Amino acid sequence: MARYTVTVAAGERRASLLVVLSPSQLCSALLSSVTSRLPSVATRLGLSDVKGAQITLHLNTDDGPMLDVEDLLSDVLPNADETVYAVIDVSRREMYTYRRC
Repeated sequence: MARYTVTVAAGERRASLLVVLSPSQLCSALLSSVTSRLPSVATRLGLSDVKGAQITLHLNTDDGPMLDVEDLLSDVLPNADETVYAVIDVSRREMYTYRRC
């Protein structure tokens, strides 16, 4: 098992998660883990509802290289030292509410 540090970004707000997964899993498993834990950090991100949120995974920064959900974690994060950014598209307000605070 490997520990992955994931920074969830919604606009200017950030929250950190630690996700433990097998490196033999796909990036889609990481995305799924982040998605399932979004309700626990929604308030810190200024979001009232995260159901159906559009999320992309990026390497090292919120605008870094995008990870493909079909790639193996061991291929794109071989040492699990990099920070993965889960970026929520806050421009899609029809899916959820973003509170600017």
